[in-house]
Amino acid sequence: MGKMSGFIELNVSFSETIREATKEYLEKVKMKTLKKALFEQCEDTAKLNLVICNDFKYVDGVTSRFLYHII
Repeated sequence: MGKMSGFIELNVSFSETIREATKEYLEKVKMKTLKKALFEQCEDTAKLNLVICNDFKYVDGVTSRFLYHII
């Protein structure tokens, strides 16, 4: 029997196998792209959060001292 005997025994054509392999490959590429985009978005959000925290660092200190004197 030749190399193609496995396809014949499983009743799966070569084109179906290629189609499925291509579909799986494209799904992997899509997931990799989405994960990369998500990671980049998380980095951008973290940077923005640091800027916002820095902008409010004095406000938080003033608010804490104000509340401490009221209580």
